[in-house]
Amino acid sequence: MQIPQNTENPFSGFKVFNLIFISVSFTDITPSSFSSASVEYVLDEDTNVTYSVTISNDGGTAIAAASSGNNFAISFVASSSSDPTSATSVLSLTTDTTSSTNLGAAISAGGTVVISDVIVTVSIPSGSCTDYSYICVQISVVDGAGYTDSDSTNNYHCLTFGDVSDGYAGIYQCADMEVISLLVTAYESSTISLDVDNIFTYSVTIQNSGNFDIEGAVSGNNYALSFALSNSTDLNAADAGTSAYDAETSSATNLGSGIVSGGSVSINNVNAYVNIATADCETYDYVCVVLTKASGANFTDTDTTNNYFCLAFGDPSEGYAGILTCSGKF
Repeated sequence: MQIPQNTENPFSGFKVFNLIFISVSFTDITPSSFSSASVEYVLDEDTNVTYSVTISNDGGTAIAAASSGNNFAISFVASSSSDPTSATSVLSLTTDTTSSTNLGAAISAGGTVVISDVIVTVSIPSGSCTDYSYICVQISVVDGAGYTDSDSTNNYHCLTFGDVSDGYAGIYQCADMEVISLLVTAYESSTISLDVDNIFTYSVTIQNSGNFDIEGAVSGNNYALSFALSNSTDLNAADAGTSAYDAETSSATNLGSGIVSGGSVSINNVNAYVNIATADCETYDYVCVVLTKASGANFTDTDTTNNYFCLAFGDPSEGYAGILTCSGKF
C-alpha cells in the first residue's frame, strides 16, 4: 500500500512576526575593593591611613570622563556590621580626597578604575571599641555627573580588622585580657611563716577574651602583674579587704607576648614575697594575682573586672596558695 504524502506547507496559515530585541543600557558603580599599607589603629588617637579604592562599573554602558568636576564621591566609616546601611553602630571617618586621582575618570562597561591617595583619619574612642568590627568605603554619584547609578544597594565594601597582609583592614587591638589561672610552681616551704618574707614562684595564665588580637609588644611589655592578700575572691566587692604587694618579674616570661582572640599565654617565673603579720593572720583567706596593662602597651582592655585570680590558702602541692597556720586557717 502506498502512503499518501502531505505536500502542503505545514506552516501555511501562520503569520510571521519580526522579533525585536531591545537592549537596556545602564551603569552600576560599586567599590569592589580597597587597600592600604600595613597599619595599626591606635585607640583614642588619630591614625591617618592612605587607601586605594577600586570602583567597578557592573553595568552595560560606559561612564564617560567628567567634563568638569568629578564622577565619584568617596567616604569611609567604621561599622559594627559588614552592611553599614543597616548597622547598629556607624562612625563617620574624616575622608580627604583633595589629592586623590581618577575621581573624574571614565569606566568602560564591565571595567574598573583605581582611586588612589584617599586619606582617612581613623579615630575610635577606646570606650567604644567593641562597637566596631569593620572599616567600610562608601561611594556615590557626584551631583552633575553625566550618568545614573542603577543600583545603589551595592555602593559599599567592608573589611574586618586584622593584618593588612592577610587581606584585612589593619590591626585593631580592642581586646579583653583575663586571668584564668594562678599556679604555685616553686616555694621554700609549703607553710607560710608569719611576719617574714615567704618566697613563692607562680605561673599566671592570661586569656584574650576579646574579639581582636593583642599584638606582641614592639618594645617593653604588654602586661604588668602584682599581688594582693584578700578576704574575698571578688576584689571588686565593696566589702573586700585587701593588702597589695609587688610581683618580681625580672625573670618572668611572655610579658610582651601577643595573644590571638580566644588564645592564652602563660607568664612563668613570677616571684612574690608573701609577708603576713601575725595580727592579720585571720584577716585574709586568699592570695590573688592582679593583671594590668603595662605602661605604653598599645591595646585596649575592654573589661577590667576579670583581671585577677585568687587561690585559697592550703597545700600548694594540691593547687593552693600555701599553708597558713593560725586560728581557723589550714
